[in-house]
Amino acid sequence: MDNVDRLLKYDPIEEAEKISGKGHWSNFSEQDNMLALLLNMHHAENKEKVLKGNKDTYFSMSWDYLMGILTDNGFKVGTEWEFIDDQYNQTHKEKAGIYYREDGVVVFAESHSDCKSVNSGKCFYELEMKEGINDREFFNLIHTGCCYGGNKLENQLDIREGLIHELDKAAMCGNFIKTWKNRNSLWILDYMESRRKIDHDAKYEVWNKQYREVTMEHILKCPKELQDIVACSL
Repeated sequence: MDNVDRLLKYDPIEEAEKISGKGHWSNFSEQDNMLALLLNMHHAENKEKVLKGNKDTYFSMSWDYLMGILTDNGFKVGTEWEFIDDQYNQTHKEKAGIYYREDGVVVFAESHSDCKSVNSGKCFYELEMKEGINDREFFNLIHTGCCYGGNKLENQLDIREGLIHELDKAAMCGNFIKTWKNRNSLWILDYMESRRKIDHDAKYEVWNKQYREVTMEHILKCPKELQDIVACSL
């Protein structure tokens, strides 16, 4: 585990629990809570400093910063769209988009606060293990996903923190699969589409179909190169 991994895995609440000697945070005194808050603030500041210094993604980054990171790391625009967030009696003009690399890595991102910040984002890829790589090291790459075929995995990452670090680790352990083989579902839609086009109270079969339909609308606007990458998931 390198220094960035340690930084990303560090839990300031867990550290406060150890220092206080009181076990779970629910047993904290007011002083213990203050310690946890200070540790969290220091950790967040340190993470941002390190990740920015590495030209990587970090929480609270701007939309323009993310776009620059993606461009600098070989991502191309699949499709982009604008949408209106009119929740809470306010109107904000936002953006969302799908971005991809020729090696089969796909990113979805959406903005917040009139395109000033990143609201959320996901990265998808499949990977085949290189010879000589330790199985545990390879499978530890998985954030949300699974292994298949004994030496392959599919993965989904939160792009908002250490995205490039995670992709670099993946490239050291395996070869990205340019045309996905295993992923059987892909949901890509902005948060207002989720609010307006998905019946979250319906049965799984209903809202899953709605998710797929909205995702397909966006994918069909992408170049064939990207459509070929994700074909098995549609």
